[in-house]
Amino acid sequence: MAKNTKNSQFEDVSSFNSNADYRRANKAKRKKHKGLKALICVFCVLLILVGSGMLFISNYLLADLTTTTITKDKDALGIVSGVETNPNITNIALFGVDSRDDNFSGLSDVIIICTVDEIHHKVKLTSILRDSRVYIGEKSQTASGYDKINAAYSLGGAELAINTINQSFKMDITDYVTVNFGKTAAIVDAFGGVDLEITEAEREQININLTNLLGEEGEASGITDIDYISESGMVHMTGNTAVAYSRIRMIDSDTMRANRQQNVLEALVGKLTSFGIGDYPQLIKRMCALAETSLDFTTIFGFADFAISDFTLERLVVPGELENPAGDTYYDDYPETGSWEWRYDLDLAADHIHEFIYEDLYDSETGLVEGAETANTAE
Repeated sequence: MAKNTKNSQFEDVSSFNSNADYRRANKAKRKKHKGLKALICVFCVLLILVGSGMLFISNYLLADLTTTTITKDKDALGIVSGVETNPNITNIALFGVDSRDDNFSGLSDVIIICTVDEIHHKVKLTSILRDSRVYIGEKSQTASGYDKINAAYSLGGAELAINTINQSFKMDITDYVTVNFGKTAAIVDAFGGVDLEITEAEREQININLTNLLGEEGEASGITDIDYISESGMVHMTGNTAVAYSRIRMIDSDTMRANRQQNVLEALVGKLTSFGIGDYPQLIKRMCALAETSLDFTTIFGFADFAISDFTLERLVVPGELENPAGDTYYDDYPETGSWEWRYDLDLAADHIHEFIYEDLYDSETGLVEGAETANTAE
């Protein structure tokens, strides 16, 4: 009795009270399996396409990119204990070196903190003037350990240059991109040149610099009449012309020189909007052959969506009026030749840079960044 009762109870709760019901359910199950198989097939095809795309990007587009590995130890990179960073705001060091050949060594006469701000949807360029007096340490050319900030790259490569920026301005930089002036010309040419407004004084100095470049082997090649500028106002610049323009400082100041470098960068970014999607692969391939970076492919891929989005560009030059810099010749630091350098309050400059980069997220009184992660000095 108990056995029959159990069977009776089972049949009462079963969905298959008849053969017809069973056949209908089994047919639906087979359809479900077919749909699941189709979904899996589509997913596999997508994986193949994505995988092929990744192979195309890594083996073709980025094949000529010079990648390097630098320490990720925050203490070695000069990231001060307690420095706060926001995971959605990335700071990368951009260096322009004065190498006269195809390597990436020498004085970093261009020093820019490039900020990718995914919160405010901006790219921010903070130029640090190359003659800024900062503490480099035992590798410095002076007994005091202080030197011009552009010397750090030539004395200890990208790692020492990043360390110096981080220590001096309380930054969190762990990666860099470097080009040399000769490659800057090729980069501008890869974009088809740039259009910029220039004064008559700038026009004259551009032409003087172009003539000087002819005598500097490896700096800029193939200078021709087309590189020279005949009129002021809005002009089209070739790569060689843009290099000559970026080097101008005799007619005004190093601050204006940094502004000109930023003008070229801003013009290049502006040209991206005029390119069609089919133009990007060749542009990326040409650009990769002209730079050295510590960024890995995963990080580079991570910036892809942001790079093709509608972001704004903002600029800052340090020191500025806020830092109240004083320029002078200090023979104590450079007893043999003497050297002009910028001396200013680095703590004040660091605060200025943080306000620019983090905007409303930064509290200047406490030095705290909203939504921040505190950097540790060791990993």
